[in-house]
Amino acid sequence: MTGIVTVGLLESTTGLLAEALVTAVARDHPGFELRLMTAYSGHLQQWLDDGDLDLSLLYNLDNTPSPNTRPLVRERLWVVTPVSAGLRSDRPVPFAEAADRPSSCRPPVTRCVP
Repeated sequence: MTGIVTVGLLESTTGLLAEALVTAVARDHPGFELRLMTAYSGHLQQWLDDGDLDLSLLYNLDNTPSPNTRPLVRERLWVVTPVSAGLRSDRPVPFAEAADRPSSCRPPVTRCVP
């Protein structure tokens, strides 16, 4: 097969995935010209729905007309707080409760709730 394949990557995944993806496609599919576009999920979903992307990594797909979706990763999110906040790693915490506690936020992070 040959042709142009345009892939959307989330800004937060580019550093982790882009080089490996380019290397694997060049090795396994030398007839493909790979084009990468990076953006936040909402933009990528719009570009996918508009036909500007052939495939994309997205998150939070509650409402999408995209016909073929497959979850790749389910991740557990952690809030990092001082011990005095009283949170425990063995007990899930509703986001509203975590948001009311002091937190630590140091790079590299993609989301920070002060």
